[in-house]
Amino acid sequence: MGKNIDAAKLSPGTLAYVGDALFHLEVRARLIAGFGDLSSKALNVKAAGYVSAVAQAKILDRIEPNLNEFERDLLRRARNLHDKAPAKNATLAEYKRATGLEAVLGYYYLAGDMRLQEIMQMVFE
Repeated sequence: MGKNIDAAKLSPGTLAYVGDALFHLEVRARLIAGFGDLSSKALNVKAAGYVSAVAQAKILDRIEPNLNEFERDLLRRARNLHDKAPAKNATLAEYKRATGLEAVLGYYYLAGDMRLQEIMQMVFE
């Protein structure tokens, strides 16, 4: 990363903020790699299947057994954030699980840890 950011000192909400952006970018890059030069509308429709809170919660359900103790602790702390309102088409539980996934992704991105690539591989399997 090279930004002198100590990811361990950041709140789960800040980590999720970064993880959300990272996840969106990764989904877009993989869609372009897989489908080529589609219209932005077509790409956005496909992306919605991954980037919604509902989809992210399902992804987490699938990969959570492969996460380590540190990652599960970060998930728990992120889920316990006091958010005012969930996403439009998700339950509060789905929204909180999605936030947890984003926090883990954000942590590893800012920490410059290669574990990020392992988790992304699990996400897109």
